[in-house]
Amino acid sequence: MTILYDTLLVPGVIYRKLDVLLADSAHAIAHTITCVVRNPRYTIELVQAKDRVGSLETVPSIAQRLDSSQNKDVLAAINGSFWSAGTRFPLGVSVGGGEIVARTPVPWYALWLDRRYRPWLDSAVVDISLRVPSGSVFPISSVNRPSLGGLTLYNRFVGDSIASHVLLDSTFDLPDRITTSGDSLDVRPGADSLRRISQMLRNEWLVERQRGKVLLRYLRSPSVNQPIPCVVLDKRDSGAVEVPLRGCVVSYPLDNALAQTINVGDTVALVLRTKYHDSLEFHFAVSGTPVLVRNGSIVPTLEDTTTRNSAFVELRLARSAIGTDVIQSVLYLVTVELSPGQSVGMSLRELAQFMRRFGAYQAINLDGGGSAAMVVGKRCVAPPAAQWRRPVANAIVIWRRRHAIR
Repeated sequence: MTILYDTLLVPGVIYRKLDVLLADSAHAIAHTITCVVRNPRYTIELVQAKDRVGSLETVPSIAQRLDSSQNKDVLAAINGSFWSAGTRFPLGVSVGGGEIVARTPVPWYALWLDRRYRPWLDSAVVDISLRVPSGSVFPISSVNRPSLGGLTLYNRFVGDSIASHVLLDSTFDLPDRITTSGDSLDVRPGADSLRRISQMLRNEWLVERQRGKVLLRYLRSPSVNQPIPCVVLDKRDSGAVEVPLRGCVVSYPLDNALAQTINVGDTVALVLRTKYHDSLEFHFAVSGTPVLVRNGSIVPTLEDTTTRNSAFVELRLARSAIGTDVIQSVLYLVTVELSPGQSVGMSLRELAQFMRRFGAYQAINLDGGGSAAMVVGKRCVAPPAAQWRRPVANAIVIWRRRHAIR
C-alpha cells in the first residue's frame, strides 16, 4: 500500500487515500477513515435518506443536508445498508439514534455500536415485543411497513403519520452506466415490476387503515437490549394517526387481544433484543453481507476459490466496508474506488484481505458498486464524478456540533 494522501480531520479521525497493489499488479484506490471511538468528541450516526425509510438520497446530499439544516459539521460519511430496488427498504437491520428503522428477515450480520461507541459484530436478527401491565408479551412482526397478520411498530422514520401511501418516485430512472452486472444483490425492477410493487404497497396501506392503533410516548431514550418504558397516549380502532413526538405507534388486527389488555395512561415496555450481545445497550446498527473478517481471520468461503462463483463476489467493483480493531477502540470505514485508468476496484476476497491488512479484526461488506461513496468534509472523494453517484437508503455519518458564532 502506498499513501497518496493523509490528513487529520479532527483529533481521532484520520482520512487516508491509498494506492493498493493487487496480486496481478493491478492498482486499486482505497479511501479510508480511521475513527477512534473511545471518548469521542463527535457523533457516529446512521442517517436515513431524507430522514425517512423507503426514500433514497446520495451520500453527498445527506451530508450537505445535515450541514446546512441541522447545524452538524460533517467530518466524513459513507454509504450504508443494502436496499431493495423495489421497495427502497434497507435490508437487514438498521438502527439510528436508538430507534429501529427497518428489520427484514435475512441471515446476515450487522455492526453495532453501544452507548460508548464500541463496535460489536452481532446478528442482524432482532426480536421485538411489547410487554403490557398484565405481564403478557405481544411479539411485533414488522417495522415501519404494514404486517397483514401481526403487530407492526411505526416510529418517526415512517413520516409524520400512518397509514398514508407513499408512491414510488423517479429515483430509479438512473443512467445504466452507473450500474454494473453483479454489483447488487437485488434485481433492478422494470416498469411493470414497479407498477406491481406500487399496487402492492397501496393495498398494504389500505389494509393498515382498518387496523387498530396504540399511540405511545417514550419515557426514556430508546435503545436496543434495554426495555423502553412508554406511556399509552391513545387507542384508535382504525384510520390514519400521527406518530407522537418522541414516540411510536403499534398497529394490530382488530381481533388481536392487545386492545383488551391496555388502557390510556398505562405504562408498557417496548423490548428489542439482539441474538448474541443482548446484555449491551446499542444505539446504532448497520447490516451488510458477507462478513469479510471474523476474529482476525478472513472468512473461509472468501478464501476458497471453489465457492466464489457469482459476479457479486468475483467481479472487481467499487466496494464499501466497515470494521473494527481487536480491542474495539477504532472504527474503519473504507470505500474502494472504481475509475478507468486509475482504480480497478476489488473483488470481495481482495476487500477482505485489504481490511485485515489495514487492521480490521471484524469487518463486513456494505452496499457497493454504484452505491459505494465516501464524503470527507465538503468533498465527495469517491466516486469523484457526480453522474456516477447512486442514491442510497442510508449513510454512516461522523459529525460534530457546529459552534455558534458570537
